[in-house]
Amino acid sequence: DDEITTYLNDNPYAYYELNYRSVSYSYTADDEESKTEAKSNADKFAANATSEQAYIDLAWANLAEETQTQYEEDGNTDYSLRTGISASSVPEAAADWMLSSERTEGDVTVIDNSDANNYTIYYFVSSALKDYKVVNLREIYIADTEDDAESIAAEIMEKWESSSKTEDDFIALVSEYNPDSLTGGLYENVTADYMPEAIDSWIFEDGRAPGDVSSIHDDTEGSEGYHIVYYVSQGEEYWKYAIRNSLISQKYNEQYTSMAGNYETTQNDNVVSRVIGI
Repeated sequence: DDEITTYLNDNPYAYYELNYRSVSYSYTADDEESKTEAKSNADKFAANATSEQAYIDLAWANLAEETQTQYEEDGNTDYSLRTGISASSVPEAAADWMLSSERTEGDVTVIDNSDANNYTIYYFVSSALKDYKVVNLREIYIADTEDDAESIAAEIMEKWESSSKTEDDFIALVSEYNPDSLTGGLYENVTADYMPEAIDSWIFEDGRAPGDVSSIHDDTEGSEGYHIVYYVSQGEEYWKYAIRNSLISQKYNEQYTSMAGNYETTQNDNVVSRVIGI
């Protein structure tokens, strides 16, 4: 765990989510007058953003009237708010500022995002580790291309309801309806957004418990059909799982590089993928 914590401290961006507000003033690259004007506007905005409501009001007033109308029609009058944003998805200077141990809700700063040619005013709301727990599940998949896919899915659920409703009962159904599965339909350490949205929403829903089963129809391209899902258990927190995998990969690469200098080696990609997926 000490190794995982050290890795987190050295590489925090992929493992934190940020909630914040942002408004930007663009400038023209290599045009000092344009850049000075954008900086002045951003500084003035920041100075007047003395509360979250003040920031919201300033952000709204900053919009052109036609843009305000469009946001109102879309029901999005709080357009400056950003929630659940991975720290790896924002400019590094902004991520560093928001992840600072000194940061408190309501802090405001102006950052020159030179890659995007703008000055952005950030209002900090909160930051948190991606600490949701990964999920282990089993699945029976009936593709829409199969004849009577809907009735087959219903048949599976009827057999499930009339069984003892144990994990072994579900594995038996996997063997019957997905005989090519060598793992009893098992998916381990499933992370958020890995599965199609309908399944993702169900497995990460509050209150989900081991032994829960649902027949979920999905229209996502490539997975159209019925997914009968058995919820096995939660795994460890996402950030620990992800860092553990990164460390395994890092150690493998270090060992491989060391051995490659002394021996003639050939990499077996099938073995590598299994090792990294531990």
